[in-house]
Amino acid sequence: MIGKQIKYYRTLAKMSQAELGEKVFVNRQAVSQWESGASYPEVETLIRLAKLFGITLDKLVLNQDDGWRVNITNGDCFNAFVKERFEENFVPFREAMIEGNTTAIPFSDSFDIVRAKFHETDVASYREHMAEFYALIAHTKELKEITLWFGEDTFCQMNLLSILAYLDRAGALGIASTIVIEDSSRKVIRPKEKVVLDSYPSKYIELMVKGKKTTFRDPFLNLAAADYLDLHDEQGTLAQAIKEKKGLLNKKEMAEYVWGLTRRYGLGDLQVYQLIERYTDYRYPR
Repeated sequence: MIGKQIKYYRTLAKMSQAELGEKVFVNRQAVSQWESGASYPEVETLIRLAKLFGITLDKLVLNQDDGWRVNITNGDCFNAFVKERFEENFVPFREAMIEGNTTAIPFSDSFDIVRAKFHETDVASYREHMAEFYALIAHTKELKEITLWFGEDTFCQMNLLSILAYLDRAGALGIASTIVIEDSSRKVIRPKEKVVLDSYPSKYIELMVKGKKTTFRDPFLNLAAADYLDLHDEQGTLAQAIKEKKGLLNKKEMAEYVWGLTRRYGLGDLQVYQLIERYTDYRYPR
């Protein structure tokens, strides 16, 4: 029914029923009736809704009985990349699960508390930051297809694992597919394919909560899991490589050296600086 479509795009736009009604010149009760299926918008109103949501009228109307097909991307950079080429609506996953603590159940209340603390913000602000993604997964049971656009690097794959663990717990793995993108070139290096079935919730806990070694059937995720553990191991190969260069390289040279070592990790500037500071007395500007 078209009510599902209206509710989905309204939620995605982070608008209340009253706010949407004001923008298309009806009251809140009218929007509520559309979303419940009690009434149907007039044609002129449908045109206004499609324009407001940034989609075609066909997409708003013809998908009404076809379920929701959604795309999730790794952050805003991939979101812009995919949207530019395919002109679809995408929801960015704005997190960095490669760093900081997490909880056994991703995207739960306790998860929000732990991640907000890591990002040095309050829970309300964290949830606002994640609002688009949270609005989407609130309707997981109503979704028909989920396509996950993520890079092959460790940063992206740890984000992907968190989402897969959630979808597995929600019984939604069967509707999920992945597309793997090469981060620097933005080329698709693995076309769309169904998610490989695996024990994602338990393996997510073993790897990201307990910090224990685990293996995955998906080769990209399997390599990323090994790199994730090495990244956080004070006796790991990455830590030893940095310690060995301590005193031999200046700050700039060390940063360039570690950039080279961590290319496939997908770390940002700040994360590279923090990694160096963990094992040396170098300090970098923020």
